[in-house]
Amino acid sequence: MIKIIKYKLLIGITIYSIFISVFSYSQKYPIQISMNLIPPYSVYLSDYASPGFERIQVNIYPNDMTLVNYKAKLIITIEGQGITLETDPYYFPNPIFLNGGEPRILYGIDLSEYFNPDHLIFKGIDKYAFLRNGKLPEGLYRFTVKVTDYNRSTPVSNDGTAIAWLVLNDPPVINFPLKNQKIEMTEPQNIIFQWTPRHIGSPNSAFTTEYRFKLYEMWNEYMDINSIVESSQPIYETTTQNTRLVYGPAQPSLLPDKKYIFIIQAYEINGINIFKNHGFSEPQMFTYSYPCKPPTNISATNVTRGIEVSWASSPYHTDYEIRYREKDSYGEWLYQKSKYNDARIYDLRSNTTYEYQIKATCGINESSYSNLYNITTPEVEVKPPKFTCGSSENIDSVENKNPKTSLAVGDIITIGNYRAIIKKVNGSSGTFSGECLVEFPFFNLAKIPHTFNNIKINELNQVFEGELISVYNPKSKFLVTLRDNSFYNPHDGGDNTDNPPSDITIKGEITEVIMKNDTTVIVKTAQGNDSTIIVKNNEKIFIEDDKGNTYLVENNSVTKTNDASSTVPDKVNNIEKAIANLPIINFTPSKNQKYGFDMLKFPQLQEASSIVKIRNKNYVVPWKSIEANAVDFADAIIPSSDKYKRESFGFKSSYGKVSSTL
Repeated sequence: MIKIIKYKLLIGITIYSIFISVFSYSQKYPIQISMNLIPPYSVYLSDYASPGFERIQVNIYPNDMTLVNYKAKLIITIEGQGITLETDPYYFPNPIFLNGGEPRILYGIDLSEYFNPDHLIFKGIDKYAFLRNGKLPEGLYRFTVKVTDYNRSTPVSNDGTAIAWLVLNDPPVINFPLKNQKIEMTEPQNIIFQWTPRHIGSPNSAFTTEYRFKLYEMWNEYMDINSIVESSQPIYETTTQNTRLVYGPAQPSLLPDKKYIFIIQAYEINGINIFKNHGFSEPQMFTYSYPCKPPTNISATNVTRGIEVSWASSPYHTDYEIRYREKDSYGEWLYQKSKYNDARIYDLRSNTTYEYQIKATCGINESSYSNLYNITTPEVEVKPPKFTCGSSENIDSVENKNPKTSLAVGDIITIGNYRAIIKKVNGSSGTFSGECLVEFPFFNLAKIPHTFNNIKINELNQVFEGELISVYNPKSKFLVTLRDNSFYNPHDGGDNTDNPPSDITIKGEITEVIMKNDTTVIVKTAQGNDSTIIVKNNEKIFIEDDKGNTYLVENNSVTKTNDASSTVPDKVNNIEKAIANLPIINFTPSKNQKYGFDMLKFPQLQEASSIVKIRNKNYVVPWKSIEANAVDFADAIIPSSDKYKRESFGFKSSYGKVSSTL
């Protein structure tokens, strides 16, 4: 009996000891505390203390039943990567009174003074930099709270912790309409707006997100669209939880040929800012326009020196653009515009297939290009016009004065014996102004830009009043040098440094030419017939005798330019005889040339070219432009032979040897 009692006593002592041990561990602190953070988490510290949001909850459990109106305060710590914000231990807020067995729940509004930056110690982040926007750097943070004795600041509770990923989500990205897209109007009105949210996969995703849609009219095309959004009232605004919005007939009607701007804002319905740029997408602009389809029933026919293209128009079409090029050339397109449903394209190659397309303009909208069409121009024999500089051709007067109603780009008018292609034009009822290209019957029918102002044109496209004025282009390859309006006349006694030399022929054989003074030259001959020649100011004179000897009088000096006793006479009258045993040298353009080098390119123009016959073969003489009293370059292709040396080549004219460099 005694043994049994003894055993019971031992077991009871053991159980009591275990109970005391466990109780002592769980009661290490007389107060237990825990913290909850409710997503989505904000990077703005003030959001956690905003009234009504309850994004933070602190639960306090006073387990010590002896506590009566115990004065306590909290220490809150926020720790991130290299950053710590902690309640100042010397800060004494309003005390929290705790009673044993009575739990307390504190929300954000109750903790507002603890989240005041003035009551926090900042480590790893500059306090004043933080105060500029009140935002914590994005990253992973641990929030910790504990209860301390109000007077001694010693901990009287465990640490209550919560982990939060603080990040600002990206705003939505717009899918449709595309940037600067042209949306054709429909009946009834129906436009689909669509966007993609970018916060769904975020660790800080919001389940209470809505979208605000705003639509603005772009009333000033020269103003930045961001400025319009910031300074204007939207013509339509709505909110939705969907990522798609149908703008239909119930919404305000949009006007055709107008530009509009829209923007999407994602926001958390409780007002917490969890989005970059406050959730605003990039503003997007689109054009609401008339439906614009390519022209139909397209056809083309050959006309004189070109083709005429026609097509069926649409009520919304305002302008047209034709592009064309040689088929299979894959070269650059050529373009021509028209305000009508037809157009003429001139100056095409004969017997050539062209491909062309047409697109329409509908106000500010454009259609795509039509299908590709082909047309082949007929074979035309091109004969260069007969033209002689200085000739006075008879120009028939224009009797028809019936005014032409309208004139279009591409039309051809005539003034005198010249054709002009219209490039720009305005006017009506026979009076027109604009720009044109005048065809000149030389330089391979070169087209020279001209302008005209208030000229009068009859129904036959003939100019019967007014003039065309050429456009001065200082970069033109046709321009050699600028001169005044004076031209050399050997009989007018004028003074011109660019005067060409005068030819004087002396009978017999010259033995000596003497410059007596600035104005007098004495020529002596073997026959004893002396001559006196008066030289005008800056005049050049070539003197030649019957034997072919020539002298140049220039700048108060006399130079013998050739000798009649040379193997090849310097004055070349018989080319065949002079070059019978000499090699043929071909001239080509030089990469260093300043002005043009024209060679025959089109056989049809051979009739207008200079041709020389050498050894029973015709050679076309090229033209080289050169400025007076200046140097220019051409390449000479010399036969490869040890017989000929470079220095043995030179130039000779009817005046003798010409100074040149090969």
